[in-house]
Amino acid sequence: MTPEARRQVEEAMLIKDELIGSSVITLAKNLYKSSARFVFELLQNADDNSYTRAKTSSTDPYVSFHVYNRRIVVESNEDGFAYQNLVAICNVGKSSKTGAQGYIGEKGIGFKSVFMVAWKAVIQSGDLSFCFQHRKGDSGMGMISPIWEDVEDVVPSHMTRITLFLHGSILDDDMETTLRQFQEIESTFLLFMKNLKKIYVTMYDENDEQHSCAIYSINHQSGTLVDLKSEILKNGETEVHSKHYHLTKGIAHGLPMSDNRKYTDDDISRGAYKTAEIVLAYPLDDRSIPIIQPQHFLIHTDFDTDASRQDILKSSARNIRLLDGIAETFIKATLQFCKHSTLRYQWMRYLPQESDYPWDDFWGKLLEKINLSLQETPVLWTRSHNSLHRIQAIRRLRHDMLDEEGNPLFPDSTPERYLAAEYSITDLKRLKSYGLTSMQVKAFLEKVRLDLDMDSDSYVKASSTDEGWHSRLAKFLISAGKDYPFTVQTLGIVPLVEGIWTRSRNISIYYSHAKGYPIPTDLGLNLVDPQAEKNPQRKQLFDSLGVENSKISDIRNLILDKYRYTSITVQDLATSRNHLNFLYLTMHLDMAPRNDMVYFSDDKPYGAWDLFQAVGCDTISQRVDPGFDVSFIHDEYMENPPSQPEGEHRSWRTWLRDFLHVRNFIPLFTNNGLSTPDYHLSGECLYVAKHRPEKFIGFLLENWKESDSEELHKTPGPATDLLQLEVLCEDGTRYPLSETYLPIDEHKHAKKFLDDTDFFPWLRIEDSLNNEANLSKLRVLATRFGFGYPKSDVEFYLRILLYVYLSDIDATDVNRETRIYELYSRIEARYRESVDRDSCRRQVKHAFLSSLIYVPAIGSQAACWAEPEKCLWDAPVHMRTKFSLQPRYENVQNNSYVKYLFCKIIEIPDANVDDLIEELRNIQDIETPDFDHISNIYGEIHTMAANMDNSECDRLRKEFETKKLIYVSADESTTCGWYSVSECLWSTTTGIKGMTTISEQYEEMFDFFVEYLGVPTLTLEMVVDKLAHQGAEETSVKDIKDTIWRLNALLQKEDKHPSSDRILKRTVFPVRYPGEGVGLCSSETDFAIADREHLSGLFSGESKTLDFEVNDIIRLGPFLRWTNLESRYLSCCVKELSALCSGDSQKLVAHDRDIAPKAHGLLRIAVHFGSPRVRSGEQPFYDELQKIEVHETDGISSQLHLSQDGKVIKVDLSSSELHLQDHKDGLKIYVLRDEEIQYQCFLDRMPKALLEWIMTNPKTGICERFNDKAINVISTVIQAQNKFISMAMTRAGIMSVETPDNSVNDEQNETPTPLSRPTEEGDNSTESEGDSDWDRDTLVQDIRHPSSHDDLVGVSNEESETYTTTARSESSSSRALNPLTITPQRGIASSHIPSPLSVAQSGQVDLEYLRILSSVVTAARRALFPSRGIFDMEALARSLPTVLPENNGEYFGLRSSEKIERDKKIGAAGELYVFEVLSRLTPALPGFSRSNWESNIRKYVTIHHDYTTLDSWSGIETADITYYDSESILTNFLVDKGYLNGSEWSGKRPRYFLEVKSTIGPCENAFFMSGSQYELMQANSNGPSRSGQQNSIYIIFRVFNVGKDSAQMKVYVDPEAMRERNELRFTAKAWSIVPGSSQIREPIN
Repeated sequence: MTPEARRQVEEAMLIKDELIGSSVITLAKNLYKSSARFVFELLQNADDNSYTRAKTSSTDPYVSFHVYNRRIVVESNEDGFAYQNLVAICNVGKSSKTGAQGYIGEKGIGFKSVFMVAWKAVIQSGDLSFCFQHRKGDSGMGMISPIWEDVEDVVPSHMTRITLFLHGSILDDDMETTLRQFQEIESTFLLFMKNLKKIYVTMYDENDEQHSCAIYSINHQSGTLVDLKSEILKNGETEVHSKHYHLTKGIAHGLPMSDNRKYTDDDISRGAYKTAEIVLAYPLDDRSIPIIQPQHFLIHTDFDTDASRQDILKSSARNIRLLDGIAETFIKATLQFCKHSTLRYQWMRYLPQESDYPWDDFWGKLLEKINLSLQETPVLWTRSHNSLHRIQAIRRLRHDMLDEEGNPLFPDSTPERYLAAEYSITDLKRLKSYGLTSMQVKAFLEKVRLDLDMDSDSYVKASSTDEGWHSRLAKFLISAGKDYPFTVQTLGIVPLVEGIWTRSRNISIYYSHAKGYPIPTDLGLNLVDPQAEKNPQRKQLFDSLGVENSKISDIRNLILDKYRYTSITVQDLATSRNHLNFLYLTMHLDMAPRNDMVYFSDDKPYGAWDLFQAVGCDTISQRVDPGFDVSFIHDEYMENPPSQPEGEHRSWRTWLRDFLHVRNFIPLFTNNGLSTPDYHLSGECLYVAKHRPEKFIGFLLENWKESDSEELHKTPGPATDLLQLEVLCEDGTRYPLSETYLPIDEHKHAKKFLDDTDFFPWLRIEDSLNNEANLSKLRVLATRFGFGYPKSDVEFYLRILLYVYLSDIDATDVNRETRIYELYSRIEARYRESVDRDSCRRQVKHAFLSSLIYVPAIGSQAACWAEPEKCLWDAPVHMRTKFSLQPRYENVQNNSYVKYLFCKIIEIPDANVDDLIEELRNIQDIETPDFDHISNIYGEIHTMAANMDNSECDRLRKEFETKKLIYVSADESTTCGWYSVSECLWSTTTGIKGMTTISEQYEEMFDFFVEYLGVPTLTLEMVVDKLAHQGAEETSVKDIKDTIWRLNALLQKEDKHPSSDRILKRTVFPVRYPGEGVGLCSSETDFAIADREHLSGLFSGESKTLDFEVNDIIRLGPFLRWTNLESRYLSCCVKELSALCSGDSQKLVAHDRDIAPKAHGLLRIAVHFGSPRVRSGEQPFYDELQKIEVHETDGISSQLHLSQDGKVIKVDLSSSELHLQDHKDGLKIYVLRDEEIQYQCFLDRMPKALLEWIMTNPKTGICERFNDKAINVISTVIQAQNKFISMAMTRAGIMSVETPDNSVNDEQNETPTPLSRPTEEGDNSTESEGDSDWDRDTLVQDIRHPSSHDDLVGVSNEESETYTTTARSESSSSRALNPLTITPQRGIASSHIPSPLSVAQSGQVDLEYLRILSSVVTAARRALFPSRGIFDMEALARSLPTVLPENNGEYFGLRSSEKIERDKKIGAAGELYVFEVLSRLTPALPGFSRSNWESNIRKYVTIHHDYTTLDSWSGIETADITYYDSESILTNFLVDKGYLNGSEWSGKRPRYFLEVKSTIGPCENAFFMSGSQYELMQANSNGPSRSGQQNSIYIIFRVFNVGKDSAQMKVYVDPEAMRERNELRFTAKAWSIVPGSSQIREPIN
């Protein structure tokens, strides 16, 4: 075959590979993950078929399932396979059915779901009989490649049969799941089938004997009713079950395209996707009564579903739009129900209720749409059943609005509003949330008023209306009167004896009987109709309306008034007789005594004559006094009184007093002449107090002794009444006598506390009484009745304080604040002196309830008075809800008494959490609150929370959540407002839609908001949600990239990652289009990822690529792995086709590069990793391997292919390094003659190319997947001397083979030619000696093929780590970088390191390493943590000469002859040094322990006696040592040492990722970084070009002079930031990092 022909063949094979790859991807996208759903897929496919012939012959379309032990037979009477069906089933992602609606292609992708449970599917239809075969692990071609199948059993012409042969490896549980799906088929499946009318399911036992059969059928009745029938035959018995449904169908319009389907151009042009059928099924019983189920009704429509079809996609725009159609169809069904005889009154049972289920946002929208639609649709019948009305227009009648037969008390209005009576109360309750309300009481009262206004047509006034009706109305009105008393009182609802009806408001109405005696009707009284009174409910109504019972005495007086001689009004004898009857009958009920009062007339200054005379105008009070109606004995009775007769000891005056009751004094109290001691104030006393107040004190002095008696002492009531009388004070104000004070000398000290304008109730005493004799009497009087004197000093000072407050209620008018403070001082002092402190405290506390706390002014807040409940002692000074007293009284001299008074006596508390919560809620009403005040409150709450128990803390958190107590002021990205805890986010890097970031405003309050209240910090899920929202909205490319970077950082830190499915479907990938700029698209767009500079340059401008630089792609490894986009790396996608440019070649003569002698090692690799080439036997392939020839030539050309959008982009290369030619005589490998190129080819390209050839199936040309270990092991075979290959394979865990190694070992006679890189003359290599970074980094290869640990056969992770030593994450084909080499500025010290062979021969094994570890521990325990400052002492130390020990040649005589093993031990020793230093920091790091040492090589230090119990680290390694600085100890320590800026980092609590780089040489020796380390370093940088995040810090500890007494370490905090500041220099390719020349550096921010 010519080279050109070979190229064409290889291109064809490549196109075939790309086709298969596309098919596999499509299948992975469309086949469902859950095998439990495949039965549904078969049903769906069967329903999608055509049944023209069956329907023509009036045969029901059916599908039957015969389920055997290891096969399933599916039969259907469909029309059979047509050409387009066969084409569709042989394609992937292509169907004979349009893609506008539905998700199952007709005999297309949906059919391929059978391969979830079956390995073979035989299809028989008409003349066709073929099968598909596919087993797990196959390429997938078997699912689309039909094979003709000869079968003996020919199917009838009207039938299609599919026989599924189940996997032999199917587990019992999986089989049980499959069987259960058949058993759970229900007749309801048929409700939503377009064609199928019957389903048969027959189950067979292990002997293929039938043990059960089920038949499901559907029968469409007239109209919308459907009957379902299930016939179950089992154990010889048949069970028949029926179900009934009401079906309603509708069409949804204006639908957007589905995100999960592909549409043809025809679909798009026709807009077929814009509509979808909606079917709603409502369950009924056999009486057409709704059956209420949890789901209410069934919904079937063209929803977008997830990959497993287990649930719908609730964020899908199509699904959201479908809700409108569902709501419209529901309304359509409701209107159908309203025409049904029974459903018209029961349809609301199908209404979903908010209380039925905790609806999510999606289904909650459906409830809202149904609600809105119902509000506009007439769906309820009125009582007349004439028409339907909207829910809001109808009113339910309360029970008390109905008569005893359930009819309305009053007829309906026009338009009708009364709801039909057939609706049940339970059903109507379901309409409450949809707007159905009861008739309002006030509206029904209006109906009562309208009825009363109709007179002759009034139901109320009609004589035919029975008392039962009146009773119901009365009950309603009694109840209504409680809420609407005025309205009820204005109703003319009271019938009078005259036959008229009257209202009760402002009219006196009386019952027709008094004490059971009929009242005469001519007395001018409004008397209730006696017949109405007899009804108990009406009587109760009249009582509530204020109808009164007349007093007997009043009626008698009215009668007697008619017979006064001046105005007799009686007209006839009958009326008079009624009067006399009443008087006679009630005589015994009216025994009121006569009380004629007669006084002596004299000229005493406070006598009756002086006090009771009418006064025109009193000169003092300026009041007109009417006088008091009493009689005075005529003066002539007292002139010339008769002489005292013999035997009479009384004088004339005394006899008149005793016998005729003429009074010579004015009584203070009276009992109206009764014998009972029911004393009260006399009318005379009340008159004097009211009309002659200036005389009242004299009146008391003159008359009190005559009125005082023993009986008065027994009944304190009269004296109490006396003390309540208001008397004149000195300023003319009237005040209760009990509250006045005598203006005597012992009270005058009170005046020092009062200003001239202040009021105090000094009792006014007339001048005539102001002498010692009268004052003495007044003291006796005051003592007797208890006024004029304070009960105690405390009371007196409290009263003075009260009147100071009352005189200056506006505290800004208070003069001399010191008098208030002195009053406080005296009250506090008297309290301390009190014998009964409890009683005294109660008195003080009660007095201060009158707002007697003076609140001094502070700042802009004016002085005021306050009640104790409005005050707090220790509280934030600017509180609005309560006054903080402590800061206001700080400047009051000797203020200790104030604190004692307020806190101990009045018991004013300090602010508690509830006070501060109330303050926050008050501040919420302020338009522009004081942020500093709010922040201060948060600080106070945090302080208090430390002493709260868990329940109180939980309550506080609930308050902040439910009442939204977190205030955020407005800034560029935040809206001013109050938020709940769940609405806030603590993040310094990015915002989340729907959440408010608070960290910048409260940066010093992390402990309170995050650790106490639980404000969420930025989580991985939040950033995923944000990116998903951005992808659904219009977002800039820059914002998308920023979010991707943040997401990438979090993916690096967190172990558990959410699904990336949502992100893949969103337009969140910035893609650069050839010549069109950058646009956002979803993962469905076919774009590549440029992970190699040279490939990026070659395909630039030709292909769509992710818009990130190559270095950015490396750092984005976590994000790209999470989204499963690594297969799009150019290093994976680009395929190279090479060819020889000329035939000039010759066989390679270098024995170390001859492949054939290494055949046995390659065979072991092939067997171990499951090469398809050994499936036909080991020996044939071993023979083929031994024929491999390596040739060198001058010309190899190649062409790079990249497939995008079904097209192949080609790039021609002028030359290539490698070409493999698979001859019939064996594999020939061509390499270039150039020695350097050839060396590099064998080093990196040859292992992968040879492995790809080994793993390629020679029949299909498909290369099987392999992993990193395979690459590493084959590299070892290629580079190793032949005699070491077998041992190397065994050490690597590669399985042995049965085929013996028959290669001839001539190596004893050969001169070993090490595979070393040729050097130019004079080349001085500065490769690091003893640098332990080799142990995990230098063996990471540049793998370009997708790999997975899951493909390993019998290989453990530990074995994998031996060769693929980047064990911190799963092997990735395209993420690995070339090893990062850090090259120091200074040259390497000239120290000799013995070769591995000499070390092995020295015999000093573990003892020497133990000595090294002991030296490291000793050095670490005496070391000081290095500081970073202006003077770099380390540079000075390095400038000193280094003297190696005399036994330098044996210094590191470690047992292992392998450099990797040695470097691991040196690395472990360095990690031990750092661990020891960190373990002994002062102060100690809280929680720091061996569990923080997360290195896979720490196991080497267990030979040290202090670490014998140290277990190997078995977790995923992120960094050598990790630590979360929960108490800021390490952070503050680094601030003190100068590594971190204190203003930015003090108090921060980041997570630390500590990487240790060790060397036996000086600090300047190079060390290496792996790709994952480089990613972690950049992701956790805090430098100027990073996001400024302060959640994590990356540090490199450089440990040097390991094993020497001079062992030390250097600390590189945030090496990425140091690189950006040119303090470290990273050079290309070798990735060398050189420390900067500056010796003075600032700590990082």
